[in-house]
Amino acid sequence: MTSSRISAALGATAVVTGLTIQEYFARHWGGGPQRFQSMLLAQMIGASLWLVFTPVVIIPLVRRFPLDGERRGTHLTIHLAIALALAVVQTLATAVPFAMYYYGWSPLAIRDVFRDRMHTAFAWSAFIYILIAGIVQLRRLGATPSEAPAKVDDQTARGLPAAQANERFLRRILVRADGRIGVVPVERVDWIEAADNNVVVHAGSAKHIVRATLSGLADRLDPETFVRVHRSAVVNVERVREVQPWYHGELVLFLDDATRLTIGRSYRDKFLSALDG
Repeated sequence: MTSSRISAALGATAVVTGLTIQEYFARHWGGGPQRFQSMLLAQMIGASLWLVFTPVVIIPLVRRFPLDGERRGTHLTIHLAIALALAVVQTLATAVPFAMYYYGWSPLAIRDVFRDRMHTAFAWSAFIYILIAGIVQLRRLGATPSEAPAKVDDQTARGLPAAQANERFLRRILVRADGRIGVVPVERVDWIEAADNNVVVHAGSAKHIVRATLSGLADRLDPETFVRVHRSAVVNVERVREVQPWYHGELVLFLDDATRLTIGRSYRDKFLSALDG
């Protein structure tokens, strides 16, 4: 198990334990099952639901509404609204099995447990959504606040060849899969996207995962050919087929293979300049 997974497991355990203790003292004067094991059961059910919600709901939503870029304010508002709605769903989904465990199938018991948990757990559920969404966003950017972008020398260890003394930019990218090392010439690359702590190199119909940050890789590519169009995407301008206006001053581009990417306003001028060069 990697250190990041160990940290995540320890963090989740600490949150579950802390919420269990809080709910235990909150219920001590509020009636209902008061044993510590009962509170731990409720929190374990809730934690299991977050394990399901994270890959199925939260990660796709963060990809659809990233918390960076020009529209981060609008997207943050969207995530706050989703956090409140999902907190209600999570609270109800926790209340149903918890009530059935102690009282069997009883709509009244489910209603009472749900109402009680809306007082003790709803706000924490909304906070946990925002916390998970923030962590997912940081991983998409390729580095946490305590980490600096990978240095050029680090790229060799992460699968990228070091530039020769007489080279200014990369001519090929090494990709590793199933213990083998493949070589992708940079002229075959259509576009590159950030994916947590990795990048996905799109070359024709093939997709290659490379352990590197998007910024670190983009800095080693020819800026006249590979241009940043978004915090999470770099495109090969030789593959751009068409550019169209989009909302709020943004542009949308289409590559030769019909891939559609949005160009943020802050990247617009630099992209158009490279495209015109």
